[in-house]
Amino acid sequence: MARGRIRDEDLEALRDQSDIVDIISDYVQLKKAGRLYKGLCPFHDEKTPSFMVDPSKQLYHCFGCSEGGNIFSFLKKKEGLEFREAAERLAARTGFTLRYEGVSKEASEVEDRRARLYRINQWAADVYSVVLTKDAGKVARDYLTSRDFDDEIIRLFHLGFAPASYDFLYRQAMRKGIGASDFVGVGLGIKGERGIYDRFRGRLIFPIRDLQDRVIAFGGRVIGEGQPKYLNSPETALYVKSKHLYNLNLARREIVSSGYAILVEGYTDVIGLWQAGIRNVAATLGTALSEEHFRLLSRLTERVVFAFDADAAGVSASERGLDFYDQFNLDLRVMVMEKGLDPADFVASQGKDGFLQKVESSLPLIDFCLEQLLREHDAS
Repeated sequence: MARGRIRDEDLEALRDQSDIVDIISDYVQLKKAGRLYKGLCPFHDEKTPSFMVDPSKQLYHCFGCSEGGNIFSFLKKKEGLEFREAAERLAARTGFTLRYEGVSKEASEVEDRRARLYRINQWAADVYSVVLTKDAGKVARDYLTSRDFDDEIIRLFHLGFAPASYDFLYRQAMRKGIGASDFVGVGLGIKGERGIYDRFRGRLIFPIRDLQDRVIAFGGRVIGEGQPKYLNSPETALYVKSKHLYNLNLARREIVSSGYAILVEGYTDVIGLWQAGIRNVAATLGTALSEEHFRLLSRLTERVVFAFDADAAGVSASERGLDFYDQFNLDLRVMVMEKGLDPADFVASQGKDGFLQKVESSLPLIDFCLEQLLREHDAS
C-alpha cells in the first residue's frame, strides 16, 4: 500500500537521536579505538579491521572497500531495504513516530489498524504475564520451576499463562474496548457457534516478537492434559511464520559477536540454553525452514548450527537445509544429540561446556545427510 513521503524534519530527528554504534553493533563486533569504533567490515571479507564508526558524526566508513554513509545507508545495504523501509525499521526500533505527507485515507487506515493490532498483542502479553503470577497461574509456575526456569528468565521472555476459561481474555478485551474483529483478526480469538472464544486456554504463553521487539504472535504450551502440546497463533496481518524466528530480537547481537547461530525447534530449548549462558540461539516457529529464515540468518552470520531433536522430525528439519544450501553463503552444520534428548534437556544434564563441545564437534550438513542416507540403505 503506497504511503506518503516521510517528513524531512522527522528523518533528521530520527538520525540525530539514533545511536549508530548501538545499531551497527547488531551486525558487527565493534571495539573502541580512540574516539572511533573499529570492526571487521560486514560488506567484504577481511582479517584486519578496516571498518570505522564515528559516533560524533553518526557515520561509518570502510577503508578496505570504501563503503560508507549514515545509519540509513547502512541498514539499506545490510538488510537489502529501500530507504523508506530502513527509516521505518529504525523508527520502530527506537520508538520514534514518523509522520507522512500526502497519505491516502485508505493507506492511513491500514497503518492505523496495524498499529492497533500491535497494541492489542502487547496488551494480551501483559495480561497473560499478570495471570502467571496469580493463583490461576500456579500450575504453570510449577512447570517452569520443574524446568529450573528462574524469575529473571520469566521476566525477560515475558512468559504468561492463559487460564482454561472459555473466554477469559475475550471478556477482558470487551471491557478494554477492543473490537471483536480485531480480537479475532490478531489471532487471539476464534469465532465459533457459541460466539467468540479464546484461542489459548490452559497454556503457558510465549510472546513472539519481531526484530523491532513488537509482539506479533503467541505460542502456547498445554499444561496438563490436552492436544496439541504446542499451539501457535495463525498467520495474521502482522505475523507470517516463515519470516520470523523466535528470540532473534534478543539473540541477533549475540549471533554477531559469537560468529554463529544455533537454531533449535522449541521455545523451551531457546530459554533453557539462554539460562545456561548460551545466547546466540533462535527457534523455528512450528514451520519448515524457509528461504526467508536463511536470508535473515545470512545477514548476521556465516555459520548456522542446527540443534534439533534427535528424532525423525529433527532429522527431517536438518535435511531441509539442503534445499537452500547453494543459495546463501552459510556454513550449515548439525549438532548430533542422543535420541530422547532435546537441547534444553542436554544443557541441563551436561552444562554449558558440554553443550558447546557438542557444537564444536558438529557435522557439516552434507556429511550429516550422507550419514543418514547410509543408515537407511545398504551401502554396498
